[in-house]
Amino acid sequence: MLSEVATPEKNAVAKSFPELREILETSFHTTYIPTVLDRIQLKLDGMIEFDGQRLPCTQSFLEAMSKQIGMPVAYAYAVDFELYRHNVEQRKEICSKSVTVCCHRGTAVNLADAEYRPARTVDVLRKIESETIWQLQAAHIDDRGVEISLIEPGRVAAMEPGDEIELGVRIGNSETGFGSLKASLYSLRLRCTNGAVMRDELGTARWNYDRRVAYLTSIDKFQKDLLKLRSRQDQQAQLYGDGLRRNLLDAELNNLWRRVRASVPAPIVDSILGLQAEERQSFQQVIRERRPGSPAEPTNHILWDVHNRITAAAQRFDFARRSRLESIGGSMLMHGSLN
Repeated sequence: MLSEVATPEKNAVAKSFPELREILETSFHTTYIPTVLDRIQLKLDGMIEFDGQRLPCTQSFLEAMSKQIGMPVAYAYAVDFELYRHNVEQRKEICSKSVTVCCHRGTAVNLADAEYRPARTVDVLRKIESETIWQLQAAHIDDRGVEISLIEPGRVAAMEPGDEIELGVRIGNSETGFGSLKASLYSLRLRCTNGAVMRDELGTARWNYDRRVAYLTSIDKFQKDLLKLRSRQDQQAQLYGDGLRRNLLDAELNNLWRRVRASVPAPIVDSILGLQAEERQSFQQVIRERRPGSPAEPTNHILWDVHNRITAAAQRFDFARRSRLESIGGSMLMHGSLN
């Protein structure tokens, strides 16, 4: 198992811009080491050696190595480490190419393309810190990336008196090859501090670096596009209405179960959604036996309640799964439907 030899991934939470900037510039400052794939030797103790260097590595790095040699990640986790190493040694020369080893704290956390050049999060923050519009709600930092939740004070929606939802944006970025700079609309329910990220259809800002354009010019364009998302927040507020209090249809609940199941085991999905295994198996059987074109049946589960169960559960998981669950929660709000 990869987890038995890998160095644990690190994470942190920041509650202020100075704290976030310090974390990004110290323990999560990324260094880049160019090499060639077939030079990387994976040792029995989980260390890697290449070009005279010896480094520990995380599971994310081993997953990346699997992808580079065409090994399914699920298979990599299913076999013992010796067989994994054997596959790497057999395939790395065939698949060899120039790569970049991305490191935090002297630990290899990912393999990126040879010409990998990400946006630096601290460069994005400089202008945001100087603006009075945004307030940092929280930033989650991980070896895989960072997610920064910003709230605009005074921009709120409400499901009912006393149940207010603050509106803002979520900026996501990775300097280790796990995704490029992007911002989406974000909601924070104050009653339980659950966060939800809206789908791209409502609006996004993306960083698309063109080498013909100066780097800082491209960052400035992203920041301008980020501010434009404010014009979409009235539409965001309108998502919080009576339509969210309707009963989910069995087909919708089944689709939702499958989406959450992609991130967590089945028993945990049932717990998150408030389902008994027998209940879930029953409506899944009904769906399988239903004639094509027949209407779906309503369940006893309310969309708004299930949304909040998912976004509350998200806070218990690691970086990647929390992000996924908050996005699922946001998609429920956007469409009032899971189809």
